[in-house]
Parts: sequence; C-alpha cells; structure tokens
Amino acid sequence: MCLPVDSRVCKVAFGAMLMAVAGLAGCARPRGVLFSPIDPPRVWPPPPDKARIRLVGEISESTDLKAARSSTEGFLAALRGPRPPIQFSSPHAVALGPGHLVAVADGAGAAVHVIDLLDRTHVVVFGFGDECLGAPVGVAWVENGLFVTDAQRGEVIEFNAQGQYRRRFGGPVLRRPVGLTYVAKRNQLYVVDGGAHCLAVFDLSGELVRTIGGPGVEPGSFNYPTHLCSAGDN
Repeated sequence: MCLPVDSRVCKVAFGAMLMAVAGLAGCARPRGVLFSPIDPPRVWPPPPDKARIRLVGEISESTDLKAARSSTEGFLAALRGPRPPIQFSSPHAVALGPGHLVAVADGAGAAVHVIDLLDRTHVVVFGFGDECLGAPVGVAWVENGLFVTDAQRGEVIEFNAQGQYRRRFGGPVLRRPVGLTYVAKRNQLYVVDGGAHCLAVFDLSGELVRTIGGPGVEPGSFNYPTHLCSAGDN
C-alpha cells in the first residue's frame, strides 16, 4: 500500500508499468502472408507451351515462414536480440507429409528439416540419442512417419512427425542408400542403393522384400542411381 507522501513515486511506477505493457503490445507481430503473388507469373514451360509448373514462392530459412510473434517473444527479442534464423545448408530432397508438413533432407548440413506450413514452425533433426546423422539424402512420408535415407550411415531411419526417433533398418543390406519413395499400392518402400547399383524394396516392418537391378549398362541395370519417384497409379 502506498502512503500519501509517496504518491508521486507510485504515479511514476504506474506510468512505467503502462509504458512496459504498451511496449510489449508493440512487439507483437501477426502471422504474415506466406507466399505473396508473383507478378508476372513464373511458369514452366514458358509460352506458347501450356504451363505445367508455376512458382508459388520459396523458403530458404525459418524467417521466410513469417510466423506470428507474441508480445513476450518480441520483448525478449528486443532485450537479447533476434534469434539467428534456421537456414538450409544444401537441400537435397523434399517430401510432402500429412497436413501441411514438409520434410527436407539437408545432406551437407547433416540434418533433416521438418516444416509445418500451417503452424509456421521449423524443426531441425540432427540425429537421435547420442548418434548423429551423417549424410541424409532422401525423405519420404508414410502417414505420420518420416523415413530418411542416410548415405553415410548406410541405413534408413524413421522419425515421427515431430522429429523424434522411432527405429532404423537396412544397415546389413544397404551400401549407400540415397533416394527413396513409398508405393502405397504395395505398402512398400523403394530405396535407391547407389553403392550397389540397385533398388532395395522393404516392407514397412523393415524387412527386405527383394532387390531390383544391378550394375551394368544394359536394360534393367543401373549405374550409380540416385533418385526415383512412383506414379500415382502404381
């Protein structure tokens, strides 16, 4: 309780509190527009051919997500300075996941980025437990499971949608796994093994089903394959 003799001090303190609250409110920032319209549109192939691909926007670091910022976050940023943005080092492959999730394999950065385009969050996975990713090259989603090929470790690693480790497999079989894709109709993962010049097919339990191809130049053979994709009706 303030005594009458301290009324001026109380008024000054109360005014400082109001200024601090106003400052906090001023530090808040609403969520921005993720991708602004591009004018003129950038498409491929260019006219007069019918365009099949249109550039919507690009993301090179976490600030490009234009996430909302609370007043508390803004106030802390004003005190300590802004946090450095999360950046890609060498994005190698991308996969669209459930909802608005996107996974990016960053080979040179030895990391996998998990981005939520709706919540505007950016999480980086560098490894699991005491182990680090070596050279993550391929990514593929199976429902809420994220499968990653690590060319250096020679295995496929599964994480959940939050980037938490689940399991790994393929180590005794794979030499240099790079690209991979999920074939929903067969419920199988197709992994490109660049070191063995073949495709390794796994079921979702991690068991090897079969291999396709081998080194060579004749039809049905491979010479250091890297990536693959599956048609929607296969």
